[in-house]
Amino acid sequence: MTKQLTFENLTVRLGGREIVHQISAAFAAGQVTAVVGANGAGKSTFLKAVTGELAFSGAAHLGTIDLAQADPATLAFLRGVLPQQTSLAFPLTVDEVVRLGQVVPEGSRWAQEARRRTALGRVGLAGFETRGYHDLSGGEQQRVQLARVLVQVWNPVDTAAGQPRWLFLDEPVSSLDVRHQIQIMEIARAYANAGGGVVAIMHDLNLTAHYADKIMVLKHGRMTAFGDMADVFQTTVLSEAYDHPVRVNAVPQDGIPFVLPIAQTLSAHSAPNGR
Repeated sequence: MTKQLTFENLTVRLGGREIVHQISAAFAAGQVTAVVGANGAGKSTFLKAVTGELAFSGAAHLGTIDLAQADPATLAFLRGVLPQQTSLAFPLTVDEVVRLGQVVPEGSRWAQEARRRTALGRVGLAGFETRGYHDLSGGEQQRVQLARVLVQVWNPVDTAAGQPRWLFLDEPVSSLDVRHQIQIMEIARAYANAGGGVVAIMHDLNLTAHYADKIMVLKHGRMTAFGDMADVFQTTVLSEAYDHPVRVNAVPQDGIPFVLPIAQTLSAHSAPNGR
């Protein structure tokens, strides 16, 4: 199907070691797919392979496009990538950084500028256009980079070709406060609702519970679970994935699960008066 991102036995080797082992799955456009797992589980390596940064064996297709053979220009039109970290050596302004995402300029110069302003507004940085990128906090820089990615794949669906576009987000909320975490996840949710595909590497399991349609769990480079929330957010599944006991509960009002890590010394540090 043209609206899926599919993998068959996707494997990545680095330095003679197999880091990602034979992953086979299909991610659907119109959904937010979260990839979770402990540090070192292979999440970022998996994403780098999918986005063309790392070579892989096996097969991966974005719709009908073979990702191993696709040229960079084609991929740049269909998918935007927010890496975990981005380093800039030059003293660029915020607007100049965002403009780097307009690899395929669409519309007039005025329309392009308006799109950049709108993107910055969406990530909560309206009016930051002339600020120096290196003068910003880490969280602000992260949101500037997301604005850059958004202008690259602005329309979630290429209507001329009937092809969905994709956002690949590696820990998109790692440096953000609670308000901006929600803001960024709402952007991802809206992009998927409009027909685009979203794949996000996530550490916050409770944000994942609120926003993900599908969840893939990686452990030591292997997929240990993939499916709907009800299938994956199980106490045993997540405890095994993180090698640490957790408890999956649900708030009665809406049924959205929340995950509670269990402190090893919980009984020794229990709060007085039942709190």
